[in-house]
Amino acid sequence: MSLFRCGFTIQRRQTPEQPENSEDIESEQSVPACFPQKESTSLGDVEYNAVVSSVADIVTTESSTASSSRKRGKYTHFSAEIRAKIGKYANLTVNGEAKRFMKDKFTTWYSEEVQKQITPGNGDANGEVNVDLRLTALKPLHASWLVDLYNHLSSDIGRRHIAKGWEKAGIAQLLDESFSLPRGSI
Repeated sequence: MSLFRCGFTIQRRQTPEQPENSEDIESEQSVPACFPQKESTSLGDVEYNAVVSSVADIVTTESSTASSSRKRGKYTHFSAEIRAKIGKYANLTVNGEAKRFMKDKFTTWYSEEVQKQITPGNGDANGEVNVDLRLTALKPLHASWLVDLYNHLSSDIGRRHIAKGWEKAGIAQLLDESFSLPRGSI
């Protein structure tokens, strides 16, 4: 991960005990969440502060040479925990059923391939089983499985699975209730 995305900041301030013209300025470094805390490292105070200050000298929050048209926009970075919470709802609605369907298709195909090679007269004499898992062999199978998945989700059983997922995720309640989005949210 790039340290530029971490939001690393360094603030320099003088302590009240020091005169204003003193060259000794205390540095207060705010360490972002992506930077490990001192307790989780095996470094001492001096080494940890040296690493933090050396990184802080490299990282600048704004580049004065970059033109305003070349600056990157602000992105929202979600933590792994938040991404898991967001993905949970996708798994509840349609993705979970699609994953199960594709897993079942692959498992059935793989077991059939192994069964073909195990039957007498089809396999090697030493009992080895070699299933071709190259992309050239799997692409046509996957294409047919995708068509089967579409047909499955379009069927009554698939619609029931989707409706159950919507209920688990709370989407069905939103569709049943009369609600409106708050103004300015879009």
